[in-house]
Amino acid sequence: MSYRSKLARKVTKAITAFDLIEDGDRVMVGLSGGKDSWALMQVLDGLRRRAPVDFSLIAVNVDSGYEQYKHHEMSRACESLGWEYRIEHTQIGAVMDASTLTRRRVHCVPSCDEVCCIGWPGK
Repeated sequence: MSYRSKLARKVTKAITAFDLIEDGDRVMVGLSGGKDSWALMQVLDGLRRRAPVDFSLIAVNVDSGYEQYKHHEMSRACESLGWEYRIEHTQIGAVMDASTLTRRRVHCVPSCDEVCCIGWPGK
């Protein structure tokens, strides 16, 4: 059995055991460009094509603001595979770079006490 088959089997088992995907769901995959997120997207796309439930996928990449990052390559790859793709542009890279230089804590959400918190309930 190939590694893809093993991975697909494990993902299917998790989806079934925990009722992770239902008919009509839209599943977002955070696509960083690394092998883990690419593998997950590929496995889910394969499962989506033959699943007994109808669900859609969208790959989302968070642009941290670094110019060297090759978003156009990721975009082209997603397009060639027929995947819906979206980039969320941020300046978090500059914020983190500035905090590293000044050695100060960065609060992404002003009302939050956590460093780079995304505003979890109760914070």
